[in-house]
Amino acid sequence: HIRQGVNGGINKTEMLEYSQYRSIVLFWAMVDMIIREMWSGVTVGQDQEWSQSLAEWIRSNDETILARSTKILTTFQEDLAPAQDLCEVMDVCGMLDTMASPDTAIIEVLSKLP
Repeated sequence: HIRQGVNGGINKTEMLEYSQYRSIVLFWAMVDMIIREMWSGVTVGQDQEWSQSLAEWIRSNDETILARSTKILTTFQEDLAPAQDLCEVMDVCGMLDTMASPDTAIIEVLSKLP
């Protein structure tokens, strides 16, 4: 929307084609999978910061990291990359239960832009 709006202002009332959002949507889908799946099971001790707990978990879980990396890559290649619309990506990421309409959510976010 920002790139499209450089010359004529930002369209805050309707969705663009999925192809306009595809690269950024896939990037954030990958970030979401890494946070949800790769780092699940990291526990934070009372006297530790999350980053310290994560570093300790990484040092002692190399086989888990390898297996989860393979799973994330497979999901990305087989389910996310071929997705034809935002709703399909949200479904693969398990986000449809928190957001009934991806289109409406994007319009809501855009309406808050200055």
